[in-house]
Amino acid sequence: MKTIYAKQKTLVTIQILSLVLLGLTFFSSAFFLFDLINHFKPFIWIVLIISILVFKEKKASASYLATVVVLGSLFGFSHAPRLVSASPVTGTKEITLLTANLNAENRSSEGIIRIVNQESPDIACFQEYTFFWSEALKSSLAEYHKIEEPINSPFGIALASKYEIVSSRTVYYGDGRVPAIDATINVHGEALNVRCIHPAPPVYPALFESRNTFLYDFVEQNQRTENLFVLGDLNITPWSPIYTNLTRNLNLQTPLPL
Repeated sequence: MKTIYAKQKTLVTIQILSLVLLGLTFFSSAFFLFDLINHFKPFIWIVLIISILVFKEKKASASYLATVVVLGSLFGFSHAPRLVSASPVTGTKEITLLTANLNAENRSSEGIIRIVNQESPDIACFQEYTFFWSEALKSSLAEYHKIEEPINSPFGIALASKYEIVSSRTVYYGDGRVPAIDATINVHGEALNVRCIHPAPPVYPALFESRNTFLYDFVEQNQRTENLFVLGDLNITPWSPIYTNLTRNLNLQTPLPL
């Protein structure tokens, strides 16, 4: 009996801790540690549900599970991303997009070169684009129109397109910490407004604020933009309310990787 009681006590502790962590994620836009917890939200849900299912008290287990389902339907899954094809259709034409974080310290270029050559994307956005990567990808991107902002840091960025880039500019959204590329690309006579972005990672408070300011400003400046395509490493989880604000206000859909 003592063993069973100890097991039940452990499970209840796990359930309480899971609920506390899930509760903190609702404040993820206010504090960077809560935002980091938000990255593990699906796993916390899984742990919580498993701990409930193995609980010995069937009535209590059923009650807990019902509560979790209700809370999940109301709040927990409200930030789930919308999924669409990874190859967006423009008019009657399908185009392929590639986004890749190259890692500024990475010197092994064979893998990304192979991917670019094999996939031959119509439009590509590269993050952590250094002078090394500019040289390494020169041959693979020789036939592309390019906008490059190479920096020997994690915030260099580049946009490459098989189609004509009608206009482009380098933009510093938010606090001006990192560059982004705004471009209009002519695809079979249709103007696509492509944004290549890489806000700062929220690993400590200053960068957390920088990322949030970047994304809020990005939404503000692009709310009236039609045919908007956003590529890049957003350094944010799809469970975040800031991500939801981005996708809803700009009417964006998250692609399902193929």
